[in-house]
Amino acid sequence: MSTTRIDLRPPPVLAIGVVGHRGAEIEDENAKAVAAALDSLLREIDALFRNIVAAERPFFADAEPLVRVVGTAAEGSELQAARGLGAEIACVLPFARDEYEQDFSAPAARDLARTIVSTAQSVFVLPGQRDEGARAYERANNVVLANIDLLLAVWNGARSDGRAGTGDVVQAAVSFGIPVIVIPVLSPPPAAGEPSMATRAPPKLLLSPGDDQLEHPIASDLTGAPLEALPRLLREIVAPPAGTDKRKGLADLYGEQPGRQPRRFEYPLLLKMFAVDRVRARGVAAQSQETSEPAPAPALAELWLRTQVIDSFSVHYGSLFRSSNASAFLLIIFAALFSATLMILFNVFGIWIFGQMLVTGLVLIDAAIGAKRRWHQRWLDYRLLAERLRCLRFLHPLGLGLDRATGLAWRPKQSWVEWYVRRSERALGPPSGEMRPEHVAGAARRLADVEIAGQIDYHRRAFRQFGLLEQRLAGVARWALWATTAVAALLGIVALVEWPLDPWRPLASLLLFALPAVTSAFAGVRAEADLVRLAERSAAAAVALARLRRVIGAAAPTYDRIAVAAMRAAAIMAAELSDWRFVLERRRARARRPALGGRRAQ
Repeated sequence: MSTTRIDLRPPPVLAIGVVGHRGAEIEDENAKAVAAALDSLLREIDALFRNIVAAERPFFADAEPLVRVVGTAAEGSELQAARGLGAEIACVLPFARDEYEQDFSAPAARDLARTIVSTAQSVFVLPGQRDEGARAYERANNVVLANIDLLLAVWNGARSDGRAGTGDVVQAAVSFGIPVIVIPVLSPPPAAGEPSMATRAPPKLLLSPGDDQLEHPIASDLTGAPLEALPRLLREIVAPPAGTDKRKGLADLYGEQPGRQPRRFEYPLLLKMFAVDRVRARGVAAQSQETSEPAPAPALAELWLRTQVIDSFSVHYGSLFRSSNASAFLLIIFAALFSATLMILFNVFGIWIFGQMLVTGLVLIDAAIGAKRRWHQRWLDYRLLAERLRCLRFLHPLGLGLDRATGLAWRPKQSWVEWYVRRSERALGPPSGEMRPEHVAGAARRLADVEIAGQIDYHRRAFRQFGLLEQRLAGVARWALWATTAVAALLGIVALVEWPLDPWRPLASLLLFALPAVTSAFAGVRAEADLVRLAERSAAAAVALARLRRVIGAAAPTYDRIAVAAMRAAAIMAAELSDWRFVLERRRARARRPALGGRRAQ
């Protein structure tokens, strides 16, 4: 890993989706009111966003704050207001451009859509077909929702008459936990002489019901909140989470030095002692065919570089924490040998206590250093962060997002890791280019033979390593226990028959001190690491991923199939990661043991 300093801060980007009724439903004065409302909202959001970034500048990269507006360029004024604001425009099209233009019957609407698409900073063309009907538009809407923080919807509040309508998009956003700002529109429009929609119904904010609310997430049934809550909402989306602990995690990440090598040897030594440091497992043979995927976008390549750096931090702190734990148990054996040696050499009553105190002091000092420098927490956080970002390497080229794939929707009180992943993902924006059949086939091969195959190989090695280490630790602990019993029995026999014991007394003392210590130490390693659970976790993940890889290989590659496969792969990786973190955090949770019904401060 290069030691070049890399800016790990995410660029300040806010992604806004837009969706709305077509011109047949918004006419004359109401069309002007919708355009004015969109323009006003976008300007207000842009100003609020820039103020938040300015206040939290140390947590973002030095790039200028960027508002990105994402839509399908459908008939209407959804993206028109963004052009005047100077925001970046990203278009997601269900069909090829020429085919998509056939959706617009009026020449003016066709020209507007053509202008918006031609001036957009990025255009992602999905492989939709006209005979798919509404499914092609649903696919495009889902890509839009996967790449935004907030949705602006020109909507009449009613459910859609058919699939892929505005009501469906709003409902999907609410179900996925995406905040929605609704600009109400009357359908049919008001009769002559009636008040316009601009004076009859102000915009409102729809939020998915939280865990503390017993409501169904049905958009048409939600009352909505006034826009006075918008500044607070944007701060919760854009600003890093409040709280000393959460911001401490971000500050630690930004201050890390790349290229550092662990200076601890205890955990590698433990693996070498039990001959599991170079465990091999049957690898998954990747196809040698060249994929026809386009080269990764610069933003995705830069994110992958950051992911590798963060992963190296995880390896560094994992080695420190594991070595610290291993040293505590290895020192138990050393303490027993040291104490026995002191007692034999100096023959002073109680001198072995001095040896035990010395070793115990070393263990406590090492544990205190690890706690102060947060080795355990940094290891867990950086591993979680790197693995979440790793999934974007195969999700982003398909226009997919992590939230839906992993089931982790946005919520006001998020961890700093969730905030960092979401801000990094939003900085990418939707992919650009046309998703042709050869690109779909290439994405399928890369998913199956690179991403999933790599994960299978990793988990097979982990399963074999943890399994062998568990077996060998248990075997040595049992052998030490039986050896202790044998030495004690032999000493008893020698005492009964009155054989001379003096020549063997030092060796017997060493064995009776050391062998129980070996049993305790290696049993402690097994209990502390929960090696059986870790091995089972890796085995389950490898089996699930191998099954998914077979399914991908057996099916003809289509965009929808590969999208489903990519989301399943991300879900499997997320579940495995959650279980891994649960296993490793149980010790800390047990150590704290909060009072029943107590609540730890955030």
